[in-house]
Amino acid sequence: MTPLLALALAAAAGPVAACPGGPGPWPGPRAADTVAADTAGAAPDTGARASWRASLAYGFEDFTSSWATWQAWDARLERKTASGSVAAEALATTRFGVWDRGGALDTYHLLWRRAYGNLRLGVAPGAQVTPRFDLTAEVYQGLPGAWEVSASYRRMSYAAGGVNLWGASLAKYAGNWYVIARLTAVPQAGRLGGGVSLLARRYFATADDYVDLSAGTGSEVVTLAADSVAVDRSQFVAARLQRFLTARMGVSVSATYNTQQGIPTRRGLAVAAMYRW
Repeated sequence: MTPLLALALAAAAGPVAACPGGPGPWPGPRAADTVAADTAGAAPDTGARASWRASLAYGFEDFTSSWATWQAWDARLERKTASGSVAAEALATTRFGVWDRGGALDTYHLLWRRAYGNLRLGVAPGAQVTPRFDLTAEVYQGLPGAWEVSASYRRMSYAAGGVNLWGASLAKYAGNWYVIARLTAVPQAGRLGGGVSLLARRYFATADDYVDLSAGTGSEVVTLAADSVAVDRSQFVAARLQRFLTARMGVSVSATYNTQQGIPTRRGLAVAAMYRW
């Protein structure tokens, strides 16, 4: 999955992990913000009393060269529970004329006082440009003063090899504002890469309606060709707007600009439609 589509899906339906130098992973409005409202005590209430949510997202990244456009699709169905949420996804990605298809399960769950966890498992058998196995685990802990910290681990196994990502974040809720800084470490081939990202989000009436800006620099895991994966320096800026137009239907629009060592500059756009009931 491209970092851009991960950003759009985090806006549309919940957290989706992204590359370490890209715009994520950020707590999503459905699961993480709802739980954080209990743990940190500062996030706005989530909109409506919907227990189910479905979303469909499409994203593309174009290049400032003759490279073919990268595209990705994601269909997601999510169920809110008393202690968090659980979601299933169907994924499709095309790069370099290659199509990869897969699926994922994504769950958030309350753990102990002021704490919750995220576990996400993605599989794409036979994939060439996306991970064949993608596991993310993260634990969030609320602190006094509406602060929050987290620690995470992600394992991505590609046809050409595997990558481990270790992360930590520090977040603050202040009225209708949410700010999070994230650090990521990427050990690879005897050296240590890493990245830092910052996101600032402004909520509107509910946690389902907001606008945010993010930026970062560091090491990004990316497939440069079929069966070839690299960890290179990358910088990005991103913007996102999500609004529910009615009590049940909403939209999300995301845009990114990404420069990376060794490949042309990428410019992306993603849109998502949501329905809750």
